[in-house]
Amino acid sequence: MVNFLVTFFLGFFGVHRFIQKKYVTGFIWFFTFGLFGVGWFVDVCIAFYHMVKGGDKEGDKAGEAGQAVQPQAEQREQQEAGQGTQSEQQEARQAIQAAQSQPSGQTGEGEKKGFWAEVKEKAIKNRQEAAIRAAYKKEEEKRKPKIKKIRHTRAFTPEERQTLDMLNMEIIKMESDYKNKRITDNSGVLRLLFQKKAIESRAEWYETIELPPEVDPDTPIYVDEEAIRNSITGLF
Repeated sequence: MVNFLVTFFLGFFGVHRFIQKKYVTGFIWFFTFGLFGVGWFVDVCIAFYHMVKGGDKEGDKAGEAGQAVQPQAEQREQQEAGQGTQSEQQEARQAIQAAQSQPSGQTGEGEKKGFWAEVKEKAIKNRQEAAIRAAYKKEEEKRKPKIKKIRHTRAFTPEERQTLDMLNMEIIKMESDYKNKRITDNSGVLRLLFQKKAIESRAEWYETIELPPEVDPDTPIYVDEEAIRNSITGLF
């Protein structure tokens, strides 16, 4: 009940997510007003569902606990009274193991998880797999050589220098005439700049080299997948 009220009245600011220690999504809800209202509406529906089904879930948990404790109590009574046989004790152990190994996707009565629980679990799993793939890709990138281009230049010849000076003078004159409205078209400056760039490009060239990778390629790739999964789970 409290969770539903907090989500309904303060969900736009992500207060319910801060209470659940989901700080990343809490800040997202705070700055986007409940993910533009969509996230707030979904959280309200989930909180309402949990509020309505809360009593049934508690009853199921109590029933599961009673079913798990009852075989143990009966076994102790039979052992103390000397009435339990070896086969009965073995059946009790199998019942306890079956209760402990019950699939997490079902409740005590064999019912399946809710729709939103399945969606949330699938979203977490997809984020975990994407983060693990990104971590492996990042480690592989460190093992690739880096490509770098080095720019080399030479001194201009006297003819090239004279031509460049003449072009600069023409550009300055044309810009001055355009500024003083002696000419109405300034497109000739662009043509002179292209000529100047063509002359300058003759005196430069690039050398491509390969830098060694950051990590030895023979080193095995190690990614802490468990830490990545825990970090993704902590966001929800």
